[in-house]
Amino acid sequence: MNKSFGENKMIFTDTRRIYDHLQDEVSRKLFAARLNVSATGEARYLTMLPAEYRNLSADIEQFRMKLLSNDVKKTVIFGAGFNGITIAQQIHMESLIAFIDSNRGGQIETSTNLPIFSLDDYIQRYGTGDTRFIISVSDRYAAGEMYGQLIQKEVDSKKIIMIPSDYRNNVSQYFDLFVPEEHETFVDCGCFDAGTAFRFAGWCGTKEYDKIWCFEPDRVSYEISSKACARLTNCYIYPYGISDRKGTAMFASDGKENSKIVSQSEKKTGDMIETIALDEFLRGERITFIKMDIEGAERDALKGAEQIIKAQKPKLAISIYHKPDDIVAIPSLILEMRMDYKFYIRHYSLLTNETILYAI
Repeated sequence: MNKSFGENKMIFTDTRRIYDHLQDEVSRKLFAARLNVSATGEARYLTMLPAEYRNLSADIEQFRMKLLSNDVKKTVIFGAGFNGITIAQQIHMESLIAFIDSNRGGQIETSTNLPIFSLDDYIQRYGTGDTRFIISVSDRYAAGEMYGQLIQKEVDSKKIIMIPSDYRNNVSQYFDLFVPEEHETFVDCGCFDAGTAFRFAGWCGTKEYDKIWCFEPDRVSYEISSKACARLTNCYIYPYGISDRKGTAMFASDGKENSKIVSQSEKKTGDMIETIALDEFLRGERITFIKMDIEGAERDALKGAEQIIKAQKPKLAISIYHKPDDIVAIPSLILEMRMDYKFYIRHYSLLTNETILYAI
């Protein structure tokens, strides 16, 4: 009993300490929203925030407003796959009544408890007059075919919504709150396709950077990034995972952004990769900026960079959404290393992913 009280007291103390380091109202609002999402599992605390609290592009915000408009009595999601289910779970639409998916017609989607109809069955039952259709696939060819099916069924084109190619605004992500200085150096943990390295170079502008280190253990992404990095000056890429020590780890690899280090209990098959600690690998280097978006491995990676952080106080852009307690655990870990960091939080997605902690 006493231990539980002590643990709870520590959580409240850490939460208050983080809150006191947040520098603006947007950060405080997002911090509270993520705490509520973590405590309740309800995405609406984040996804239903007003636009001023989310850094979304105009097309993503317009898509969101269409989803939430009350101009129809019924809304259905065309496609009961990952995208469609995620939209249904995370965007609170009072008019949402069903999915349409010919491959799963007659079933119930268990996570939302919504029925799944074939297109013909839905139209026969409800018609099309007062229904909004959300095409949930991001592949443009497949989405075009679904759009064509709806038009053939005489659905009004104004009542068809196609999702953007991406739910995220990744143009300014990782760089929003920072001002470049002369001779910046950049450590990109989880570089995926090296796009962030190019954005770093663009962010530096006329203030030339010195070095870029990219790390990407996914074999497919590493090959893509290697070719891209060759076009940048002083950009070096390594096929290592980032952790708190040099060693090996099981890696769930699929050539996409969600490849990650996993425990043996999480996945029985995968690739064994080499891991490094930044303190050891970059010993003797001057580091001004570290970005980490590594699918839940951020805490170990930060521990492996403790000496760099303590000695050099680099700018930090760290993902804080992969695990429910990241919102408290990651800022607390950084403050244990240096209490003089100032924090900002920004959110870059229509959904609950892509929340970034900036430490300055």
